[in-house]
Amino acid sequence: MRRFTLALLVALLAPLPALAQSLIVLESSLPNYALGAEVSADAALNLPDKSRLVLVAEDGRSVVLTGPFQGNAKSKMAAGGGGNKAFSTALASLVRSAQEETSSVGAVRAAGIGTRDEALMVNLSESGDYCVAEPAKLMITRYKHETAPKISITVVADSSEVEIAWPSGTDRTAWPIPAKVEDGARFIVSQDGKDSRTLITLVKVSGNYPTVAHEAVEMANAGCAEQARMLLALMRRQAK
Repeated sequence: MRRFTLALLVALLAPLPALAQSLIVLESSLPNYALGAEVSADAALNLPDKSRLVLVAEDGRSVVLTGPFQGNAKSKMAAGGGGNKAFSTALASLVRSAQEETSSVGAVRAAGIGTRDEALMVNLSESGDYCVAEPAKLMITRYKHETAPKISITVVADSSEVEIAWPSGTDRTAWPIPAKVEDGARFIVSQDGKDSRTLITLVKVSGNYPTVAHEAVEMANAGCAEQARMLLALMRRQAK
């Protein structure tokens, strides 16, 4: 009996085998790997010639696989990356929702995102919450088909209004009211020749993230869906 008890105690105290990390499909040219799906790091993969699969590990770093390829994602992962299942689950949800929500004009804008600063611009063409980490660097943009020479921005809190002339030949300019960049501040945007107005709400965030993937997830958690989608687009563009 004592021997059985000792054997059982040893078995209980023995370290459990480490579970394989799950990676999230960020980009795929293969129909059997849907965007937002989970792929085990140990799973055997067989990618045909000219195929491409971009996965995001639990540490936020991307793993790019191009066919022909046979093996597992673990063999291509950077050493020492820690896992965070909660982050991975949140990223999967974001990738799936971004695929469903991106409009045609939004997709065009996403295709042109080349830097983090571009991804974080406040899009005056779309109502919504926009996260701000560095007020002094805050930029605004709009869809390219909107060409009104002047726009007006009304501060909801005090009804004050600022009118700006949009610089010709560019799709961006500096935020015109830096003193009003506060958490929860709301603004109504009107453009000449555009019947509808947009409502912009600013959300202050820390801006301290280990990877772009972590920043995208935090943007989504804060309600800043547009910026989260643009950061995903940036990740796809930068994945090599």
